Amino acid sequence: MATALEREKGARRPLAENQEDGGAIASLFSSSSPSDSEGSQPGGPYDAGLELFLAKSQLAAYESHRAMFEAYGGGKYNATGVIQWMLNSGLPQHIWHLFDWFLDGGGSYFGSQRALEPLHAQFDAYDGTLRVVNSAYEDSEQRLGLTARLFALNGVEVPLPALATAGSSSLAPALMKSTSFAVSSTSTYFNVGAVPSDGVVELGRLDLAQLRQAAVDHGGVVLLRLDLAVASPSPSSLSSDGAANGAKKINSAVGAAAPKPNTYWLSHKPDAVDWDECNFYMCNISAAADYSGLDALPSVRGQLAAQVAGESAPCEPFGSLSGTSSGDVGAGSGIAGRGRVVDPQGSGSGGPPSSTSWWCTDVTVANAACGAVAFFVHVRLLGEPGVVFWDDNFVTLLANETRTLKAVTAVPLGANTAAAADAYNSLVAP
Repeated sequence: MATALEREKGARRPLAENQEDGGAIASLFSSSSPSDSEGSQPGGPYDAGLELFLAKSQLAAYESHRAMFEAYGGGKYNATGVIQWMLNSGLPQHIWHLFDWFLDGGGSYFGSQRALEPLHAQFDAYDGTLRVVNSAYEDSEQRLGLTARLFALNGVEVPLPALATAGSSSLAPALMKSTSFAVSSTSTYFNVGAVPSDGVVELGRLDLAQLRQAAVDHGGVVLLRLDLAVASPSPSSLSSDGAANGAKKINSAVGAAAPKPNTYWLSHKPDAVDWDECNFYMCNISAAADYSGLDALPSVRGQLAAQVAGESAPCEPFGSLSGTSSGDVGAGSGIAGRGRVVDPQGSGSGGPPSSTSWWCTDVTVANAACGAVAFFVHVRLLGEPGVVFWDDNFVTLLANETRTLKAVTAVPLGANTAAAADAYNSLVAP
């Protein structure tokens, strides 16, 4: 999944060139190039093609980093902290950091970004618990609602497993146990209410055995989609991008925009953790989860498109760095990633940006396929836009879904700048 510009320049910089996941992608340690004997032999990690191998490493990096920070958020403060090793690497490689050799954020960065948004809905794959985590030091909006839905890879919504309401828990500093919920034929809607400052709301547990059976019944992998929104919408009032119609901000005092949809890919066969084979930073597994069902993703060729929506406008996206916040993009909004660390004047010396040197541009990405999910879509800009930061990336689009991302650049986009989108589907679908 190397970008077109990278291929044109002859630079070998594919999307998954270097991400941290030392345990989950063990083969990355033993095969560093397609010419290695292990990598090129039948069944080796490069047997299906270099770009697919790189895309899979991005996917694993996204999943592992999101899980790491979600585990801490849901377990604070019995969980005492997280050590992220490391920020960036001194040489091109596949693993171990958030930013690659070129200081571009990949799957690991955006998985971390999703887990660390100020107000976040998350699923615990270990016991099936659904939680909403507030990382801001103020109570959230009072009228929050969470919709949980389950989808097959062909975009068809399938019944969500039964839910057991939350019981006692030692994981959360501020656990609310009286959340009401309503069940439709396929989805579950939770009337979350307010989430306390620096608190966690535990909503209930999905039956993992039923989730795995749903995966068995639908090709081996299903997608769990969580949408957290203001104004307590009913499931039918969700807009095409998963947010509540009319939703603006969740934590207005910190300028946090509405949370992005959170999508999990769930296997019919989970990892089997060997709890007797653990050290201070990892546990071994005796059997790995089976995600081969993703190889049967339907095609979205000709159905996935991205475009620059309108002109660039001056903005102040880095309020947490410059001491200001403005508009829907402000302090805590999570605008970062996939951009070189340069000063506002373009000298490349780094340092915090000024409040007057950034331009925001909306970029829409749409999946027009009515019978396919566009999985793990990477959106990028073509036309030498320079430094680019994104408020989200590597997104999964449901059938007929459109999402608007925000790109932040040091200069306004020129007339020749275009947007492009690549889905995981394109590497496996005929």
